[in-house]
Parts: sequence; C-alpha cells; structure tokens
Amino acid sequence: MTAPTDAKLKVWDLPTRVFHWLIVALFVVSCLTAGEAMKIHMLSGLLTFTLVATRILWGFFGSTTSRFGSFLKQPKTVLSYARQLRPGYAPPVFGHTPTGGWMIVALLALLMLMPMVGAFGNDDVTFRGPLSYLVDKQTSDALTELHEALFSILISLVILHVLAVVVYHFVFKEDLVRPMITGERPWRGPLPAARFVSARLALLLWLAMLALVYVYVLR
Repeated sequence: MTAPTDAKLKVWDLPTRVFHWLIVALFVVSCLTAGEAMKIHMLSGLLTFTLVATRILWGFFGSTTSRFGSFLKQPKTVLSYARQLRPGYAPPVFGHTPTGGWMIVALLALLMLMPMVGAFGNDDVTFRGPLSYLVDKQTSDALTELHEALFSILISLVILHVLAVVVYHFVFKEDLVRPMITGERPWRGPLPAARFVSARLALLLWLAMLALVYVYVLR
C-alpha cells in the first residue's frame, strides 16, 4: 500500500479489457450464426478459443488484477464479502469481487471447452467440424450434443453474470462496466500495490495461440 488518495485508480490493463469485449462480441456472433452460417460460427468459436486460452495464460503471467491468484478467494472470504453487501454499498475491491471471481473462471472454462468440443461436431447436413475426421460419426454426434448442452449452461451463466452487474449498479451503487472500458475506477484510501505487465506480452501470447490453432486445426 502507498499513501492515501481520493482519485481514479487504474484497475484493468488494456489486454484484459480487450479480451473481455472481444469475447463478448464473438459470443454474440457465435449465437447468431449457430445453425445458420456454420463456417462463420466455427471461425468465431476458434477465435474465442484463442482469446480465452490467452486470457488464461494472462491469469498467470499478466498484471496483478488479471491474475487468478488475486481474485480466486476461499469460500470463507467469499461469504464474508457477501455478508457486507447492502443497498447502496459494496466493499471496495481492487479487481474482481470475491463473488465474481469464481464466475469468471466458470465462464472461461466453458468458453474454452465449447470450441474444443464443437471442433469435433457436425450438423448432420453439410457442415463438419475441422477435427471431426479424427472421430467416428457416433462420437461426433455425441460431441455435438455435448456442445449444445454446454451452450445451455453457458447462456445461463451469462444471464446470471449480466444480472449481477445490473444489481451491483442499481442496488449496491457500484459501476462494474465503466472500469472495464476505461481501466479506471474511483478509489478512496491507500493505494494497493500493483504491477501492470506490457500489452506486448499479451499480443505475443495471442499470436502464438492463433498459430497453434492454424497449424493443428485449420491446416
């Protein structure tokens, strides 16, 4: 901690914000193209995979607030935080809230798993996933069903996530969206110690993920 302040505090680095909004955009594209434009749906899913894989790596090598170790808390810490929530007030947190941290992990896991499973699937008409040739038709059909089941779970979590953001805004008077756009949030009190890693590392990691997907999936 450093000297007390009452100003804007940098919370989110550029890579974390870019990952977040690109994944949101690709999720929308994937939803709109499922069953309609399967090639676009496939590419959207693979791009999502590369971004999520990079975000997971960033959770180990990235900036302080982006690291899993900074926001994955023990259940007793999560419960203690939840008990302090009341209308008009949420305890100030530098980064993800203890309650939201585990939701982030669940969303990342599903967003990572769905393209992996979908790559082996088919639509029983004209489309076959880029890795479907590695399995027989029965297995491909089973993985297609799993892909659809995972989507049902994912959409439920997305709705819960959005509802939580709305509740924080209107009930607890905490804006979680603006900091994910600007990277800053109001902060009163001692400044937390934080380390922000260069965005160049994130770009290199993402390019490496793109290369791996191209070589092992698309070629």
